[in-house]
Amino acid sequence: MFNPSTADALEDDPTISLLSHIASHNGYGTLVVVNGVPIRSPDPAPAYAMLSDNAAGEPAAVAAMRENLDHILAKTETAGAFLLAWGALAEKTQASKNWFDELVTHVALSLPPGGQVFCLGRTASGAPLHPLARGKLKLSKTALLLPFNMASIRA
Repeated sequence: MFNPSTADALEDDPTISLLSHIASHNGYGTLVVVNGVPIRSPDPAPAYAMLSDNAAGEPAAVAAMRENLDHILAKTETAGAFLLAWGALAEKTQASKNWFDELVTHVALSLPPGGQVFCLGRTASGAPLHPLARGKLKLSKTALLLPFNMASIRA
């Protein structure tokens, strides 16, 4: 995901609460959440800055993003299913769009045999919907997981 939040392993937020209900409704008993950018903040600006620094090759950002990617892929390698859910925020800058495109490629290569990739829907531009989407895209606790065509992210 790409989520401005201060939630962590001990403190849930509205996104995690909704995802827990959706996972349960879809038959999953365990939920592990990872963010595409290793920033916990109620404001997305620091995440955008890290993505820009990573794209520019700034060593600290590159190292942090690589470590985060390694963490994501370790979780992916043991997942029965993987939900992509970063929403429109990840398309606000070219650096963020490029990063999430790259992330999808890595996830596709790391999934165990039979691993499935899902989304909750799509934004107008085709990004995988964030659980707390607003307006007509707002999700309920009984939302269905939809198969995600991995090739479609580059379309």
